[in-house]
Amino acid sequence: MRLVTSAQMKQIERNAVLAGLSYSEMMENAGRVAFGALSAYHDFEGETALVFAGKGNNGGDGLVLARMLWRAGAKVTVLLCDGEPQTKEATANLSLLPRTVAVLNLAYETQALEGLSKPDFVVDALYGTGFHPPFEMRDRQAAQWMNCCGAPVYALDLPSGVDADMARADCDAVRARCTFAFDSLKYAHCREPAKGYCGEVHCLNIWIPEECHRGLYWEIEEQ
Repeated sequence: MRLVTSAQMKQIERNAVLAGLSYSEMMENAGRVAFGALSAYHDFEGETALVFAGKGNNGGDGLVLARMLWRAGAKVTVLLCDGEPQTKEATANLSLLPRTVAVLNLAYETQALEGLSKPDFVVDALYGTGFHPPFEMRDRQAAQWMNCCGAPVYALDLPSGVDADMARADCDAVRARCTFAFDSLKYAHCREPAKGYCGEVHCLNIWIPEECHRGLYWEIEEQ
């Protein structure tokens, strides 16, 4: 099993682009494999799902997953915690959401969290490996809501509030039932205290060619 830092993961992704796999394709792959992993826990048809999406590519992964959940019959609400996406790949996936997917922009709808009902499950796609303390206020409120709502939370790559490299965790870091790591494990998946916030960790293949990893990871025993 591969173990990488966040900087190494970014280099692996750049290598993948040079090898012909675009960021858009990696995002689509991440959302699809997360959907497949999540199907082990939920049937989707008729279930309610909340997807908390950040402004970066982790949020874009969440938007792909939201589209997959809608196609599978779930009633999906997307919460844009930091406003509109800031990458072209995530922006494109926001535009692909069907009109029947409710999208709430917390940058403008500041009281939206207070009106939410408990869903069947929650997807945390706020930060991924991009969290560096402290939380932005809206994101802290979102993390607190996820921790208090009583529904199982599934984190994409890492729970929000967890530092990928230092394995530190904010006091309000999301406590996930499961974390779906993409391509490689990060240090926070394996070291306390961050490990305790991840729940079950599943490392998912997003089809980055093996040669893109050369010299950029530690080999660890299978989890």
